[in-house]
Amino acid sequence: MPNTTAPSLASAALPVAMRGIRTCFGAACIHEDLDLDVRPGEILALVGASGCGKSVLLREMILLAHPTAGRVLLFGEEAQDLDESGANRLRRRIGITFQHGALFNSLTVAENIAVPLKEQTRLPAKRIRDIAMLKLLLVGLPPDAATKYPSQLSGGMHKRAALARALAMDPDLLVLDEPGTGLDPVGAGALDDLILGLQDALGLTVVMSTHDLDSLWRVAHRVAFLGRRRILATGTPAELSAREEPELMAFFQGPRGAARSRAWNRA
Repeated sequence: MPNTTAPSLASAALPVAMRGIRTCFGAACIHEDLDLDVRPGEILALVGASGCGKSVLLREMILLAHPTAGRVLLFGEEAQDLDESGANRLRRRIGITFQHGALFNSLTVAENIAVPLKEQTRLPAKRIRDIAMLKLLLVGLPPDAATKYPSQLSGGMHKRAALARALAMDPDLLVLDEPGTGLDPVGAGALDDLILGLQDALGLTVVMSTHDLDSLWRVAHRVAFLGRRRILATGTPAELSAREEPELMAFFQGPRGAARSRAWNRA
C-alpha cells in the first residue's frame, strides 16, 4: 500500500509543468487553458472519461505531439524552445509504455528491449544484450522470455516486456498509458505491485493514465482529473472521492467507485 501523502516538492525543477495548454483538431478543442504539475518522485494518475484527451496529453508531455498553444516544461526546460536534438535529449530521460504495448512483432523480447539502446547510445552489442537481460529480469520476466516473440507472450508478460523496454535508458520519468488494459484482476494487481516496487527502488517519477479504480486507489499518490477540457481537480484518491463536482461524483461515487472507496477505507 503506497503512502498516499504526495511527496514534497524538491528544490529542483518539476519533472513536468504544463501551462495554458490548448489542443485543437480543426475546430474541435479537447484541451483549453489546462495546467498540470508533476512532482518529483510521485505516482500521478491521470483520469477522466473516455475521449477526454488523456492519451493526447501524455503524448504532448513526452514531446511526441505539440499542443496548439501553451507551454510544456520538462525538467525545467521549455520544450517549445528546443530544436529536435534538444527534444531528443529530454526524451532520453523519459520511459513510455503505450496502451497496447507497441512491441515489434518481428523482434524477440530482448531485441525489443534493446531498441532504444541501439537508437540512442553507442554501446557495444554485448553491453546492450547484457542491459536488455538485466531489464528483463528487473520486471520479473524469466530468462527464457528473452528469445520469445510478442505473439508467444501472455498478456501480463507482454506488459512487463513493454515496461522493460521503457526502463532500458534508466529514465527519470516513466509515463504509462493505461498500463493494466486487458489484464485480469490478478494480472492487473501484479502489475500494480511491480510499478510500486520499481518506483520505490529506482526513485522514479511516474505518470499513468488509467480507468482502473483498483489500480488508482492502490498505486497513486495523487490523481489529476481531466474534464471540461482542463484539469478539474488534483489530490489523493480519498480527497477527490469526497468532492462534489458532478464529473468527480460520477467517477468516484458511482456504484463501482463507491464500492472501491469503501473497500479502501476498510483496509
